[in-house]
Amino acid sequence: MKYVNAYSGKCLEVADWRTDNGAPVRQWDCTGQPNQRWMVRVSTHGVVVVNKHSGKCLEVADWRTDNGAPVRQWDCTGQPNQQW
Repeated sequence: MKYVNAYSGKCLEVADWRTDNGAPVRQWDCTGQPNQRWMVRVSTHGVVVVNKHSGKCLEVADWRTDNGAPVRQWDCTGQPNQQW
């Protein structure tokens, strides 16, 4: 699955093909590559979004709750900051 922003037409991706914890997630021109592909898994309180290339989950960084908090990838833990 890919996520395409309705306004920009750009895809959600893990930056620079990174596979490390903390790698930023951003919008970028759609290429169809695995760093822009996502799997959705049902979880206790919603879904977790897993990157096809890295196998890591989309999460809100550092359990932040403020507007503008960064979103990144991290090992999948099933914690609430990874549930959408």
